[in-house]
Amino acid sequence: LGLNPTQEMLREFVNEVRGEDESSGLVHFDRFEKAATRVLLEAAAGEQARDSEEKMLRAFKAFDPDGKGYIEGATFKNLLMTRGDAFRSEEADAMLAAAMDDESGRIYYEDFAELLANDGVRQQNVNAAP
Repeated sequence: LGLNPTQEMLREFVNEVRGEDESSGLVHFDRFEKAATRVLLEAAAGEQARDSEEKMLRAFKAFDPDGKGYIEGATFKNLLMTRGDAFRSEEADAMLAAAMDDESGRIYYEDFAELLANDGVRQQNVNAAP
């Protein structure tokens, strides 16, 4: 569906669907349908849109105080697994496989931020000559 909810968002969704009177673990379909419809409508309205390329670049640059244009793969993996909505090791490895330059072990974050912001599709320069 193109959504990437945080753990907190998932907890809120489960609590909304479960309701206060359910201790059995069962979910009533009408509650699920109502909550799922709300989430999908919010996503369609852009209320859960992914971060912009500029915002991602600012975040990456915060971990590159020397302005080298890259972050070491090991540093990035550590950040993924210890900050915010922490990744599991397998998830971090999958992210590194997509982000890291195999030869240098570095993440050149300008290119990576573009891919993340555009759902893995590189944007073409419309002003470029053919």
